[in-house]
Amino acid sequence: MNKFLRLILFLLGLFIFLFILYEVKCYLARPAPDHAFFNPDGFLVIAHRGGRGLGPESTLYTFQRAVDAGVDVLEIDVQSTRDGHLVILHDSTVDRTTNATGKVENYTLSELKRLDAAYRWSLNDARVHPLRNRQITIPTLVELFEAFPETRVNIEIKSTEPDMVPSLCRIIQENRMSEKVMVASFEAAALKKFRSICPGVATSAGSSEAILFYALQKMHMEAAYSPDAQALQVPEYYGSLQVVTKRFLEAAHARNLRVHVWTVNDVDSMKRLLKLGVDGIMTDYPDRLMGLLK
Repeated sequence: MNKFLRLILFLLGLFIFLFILYEVKCYLARPAPDHAFFNPDGFLVIAHRGGRGLGPESTLYTFQRAVDAGVDVLEIDVQSTRDGHLVILHDSTVDRTTNATGKVENYTLSELKRLDAAYRWSLNDARVHPLRNRQITIPTLVELFEAFPETRVNIEIKSTEPDMVPSLCRIIQENRMSEKVMVASFEAAALKKFRSICPGVATSAGSSEAILFYALQKMHMEAAYSPDAQALQVPEYYGSLQVVTKRFLEAAHARNLRVHVWTVNDVDSMKRLLKLGVDGIMTDYPDRLMGLLK
């Protein structure tokens, strides 16, 4: 047998093997299960950092304004204090939003509560701070759940150190929010651990899962893969690469995955994404999006 024929037989065998492997993967990969977190009609208005165009980000003051406006979901980030409390703040430090400096993990909860969470917020003029000294503080996750028990919450785990996953799961369960919470993280290890100890809570795909899904749908091979998640939360564009397309949405919906796009603040982009058929938009200005929907 000459070398060319052996090569042909090898390639044919490899093709057959890969085809069988693909078919097995397609058989084993089940679409994402339904979850009570999502609207029956699918679309969600998600207030980024609670809707920071409405007030000081990540505060009960702004959460209340967003809820009063009729948003579907409050998007928040959680950090851990030195004494193990989960507080709502995007940054790992208090420098950008408060009248103090330093890492959140170096503060106790009582120390954080003495800071002014609206100290640096201004509406249009950076020299005017209308909400200073109004007792607007950094809230805990428990305070959010107690204040808005009927509101859905999208929680991003910001870091793996210190490990906040066990506390997060416990707080969700103790406050009976398992059907009203979706957990996200760029940290694959944090998501994997959370899913293992809190299996009843919805999660979005991690970065590596979203990238793999994007690559497979480009090759029309998404039937072989379903991430262990209920949603893909992605930007419309990543640099010059357009992530959210009609094809991407069709592939995600075929796997029963919702597509939420972040962070969209201009009206033209909102209109384009609504027309495309996304399942949710995360925005600093939920009032703009609500206006379009009305």
